[in-house]
Amino acid sequence: MTRLVAVLEVAVGALMVVMTLVVSIQVLSRFLLNTPMDWTEEVSRISFGYLTLIGAAVAVALGKQLKVDVVTDALKGRPHHVLRLLCDLLSIGFWVAVLVLSWPLLQRVHQMTTAVTQLPSSFPYAAVPIGALLAVVFLVRD
Repeated sequence: MTRLVAVLEVAVGALMVVMTLVVSIQVLSRFLLNTPMDWTEEVSRISFGYLTLIGAAVAVALGKQLKVDVVTDALKGRPHHVLRLLCDLLSIGFWVAVLVLSWPLLQRVHQMTTAVTQLPSSFPYAAVPIGALLAVVFLVRD
């Protein structure tokens, strides 16, 4: 499992580099060359979606996800463990809901294509169930 997390961390880093390069190209072509490149906006948006959702799953795997742990840290012993388990179950429930609710949308947009790159519209939207599934796997693993 740690190998998967390492691969995902590299993928997130690569997506950040891609997004930075594409946005830089977009700005340079628009304001310096007065010739905007249409594909840059779409590619940067897709990259950002995958970066965000896979990055969230990596954060879950590393235990770095956003959480308010003032109460759980104040408790000791059994109450601490029970509250942490409850928080983990709520997190699992959230990601399962995201996964389940994103699937019909993915099916609905599959027949459409993106405006410029002509990719199936399900490709950008697939970041949601992929990130959610990874988050659930990492939460259940712990």
